[in-house]
Amino acid sequence: MKILKSERQGNQYALEIEESIENLEKAIDKAFHKLKNKVSLPGFRKGKITRSLFEGHFGKDTLIQEGISDAVNNAYFEAIQELNLFVIDHPRNLKIEEYKEAAPLLFSCEVDVKPEVSLGKYTGIEVKRADSKVSDEALDNHIDKVREGYSEYVTTTERPAQKEDILRCQIQALVDGVVFEAWTRQNVGLKIGAGSFGEEFDLRLTGVSINDPKAFSITYPDDFQVSGVAGKAVQFKVEISEIREKKLPELDDIFVQKVSQTKTVEAYRSQIRDELEKKSKQDAENRFFNDLMEGILKEVKIDLQPVLIEREIDNSVDRFEHSLKESGLTLDQYLGMLKQPYEQFRETYRDAAAQKLKTELILEAIAKKENLKVEEQDILEELKKWNSSIFKSEEDLARFVKNPTPELTEILLKRKTLAFLESNAKIV
Repeated sequence: MKILKSERQGNQYALEIEESIENLEKAIDKAFHKLKNKVSLPGFRKGKITRSLFEGHFGKDTLIQEGISDAVNNAYFEAIQELNLFVIDHPRNLKIEEYKEAAPLLFSCEVDVKPEVSLGKYTGIEVKRADSKVSDEALDNHIDKVREGYSEYVTTTERPAQKEDILRCQIQALVDGVVFEAWTRQNVGLKIGAGSFGEEFDLRLTGVSINDPKAFSITYPDDFQVSGVAGKAVQFKVEISEIREKKLPELDDIFVQKVSQTKTVEAYRSQIRDELEKKSKQDAENRFFNDLMEGILKEVKIDLQPVLIEREIDNSVDRFEHSLKESGLTLDQYLGMLKQPYEQFRETYRDAAAQKLKTELILEAIAKKENLKVEEQDILEELKKWNSSIFKSEEDLARFVKNPTPELTEILLKRKTLAFLESNAKIV
């Protein structure tokens, strides 16, 4: 194989390749040995005829076409390996010159390759690092939410209705002087804040006491979800017969033993604070690196091909579909519940797919420019975090360190590149 031309224009290479006479003849002979097993001739067992007999009965063109296809395929892959091209799609505009006996095979094609990254400024980027410390107020709010999960509603007669209360009411609703049956109820239950009759209705009942009838009118907007009252004034007469308020369980040792593995309130608060601070630290780190990459992206030029974005969207959809299956749902069922067409659903991933691809390409380009590499020590440090039982011996471990998986190498190189960017960022 000989590369006659390799010319890059943007994200595309134009290739002209020559395959040798020797390799072409080998490909044609290979085609003969493949096809002879599929034909029969009187007096010969299948697969036992000679090439001259095959060509005499079936013609040489069949072998030539099959051999050319194989030779072009082999030469193409050899060429992109020699040129170290990261091809992202099938070759286009393939042109094969007419076959000439005892002459090399010439062909040309165009291939799309991984886009070039024109790096701008990537050190000294100003980034704010958020404080990951968890305040006492945030801790109390989190614990209160846990308590709410174990809350009970109890009847009260000591105060008027307020937000979050569950009421037992008698409601009469008139529209244009006619009873609106859908909303006229005896002994109906509703929660203030749920908006069952609209936000204004809930506000009108806030502060109302038991057995204190109230009459009021509300005009609903034209786009209100209940068509019978949309754009109309509704006259209400409401009387509350019961108010039930939310009661949270006491935060004591008995409660924390019920909801956790801790024994005391103090131990429980300490455990929750540790969990929240760990999450807060991770969230702060994510925001830091997202902001850092956004700053770098402003300085970078990348022309992403549509095929790359579509492929990344496919990956995102596949991952989401897999998570749905674990919940017992199919993607069709999920989209049916949302009443969302598949193509519209795919579009929700487009911006994130482009951002992910750009980030990966930028990190790869920076690692290359800064000559960042994954060393054996990096792999050893990572393996210390693993379950060592996966390696049966020290020899197995040593072999893995010298020949790690591409996936692990990619992860560690990305980490090293992010660490480089962090150490060279301007923290404000």
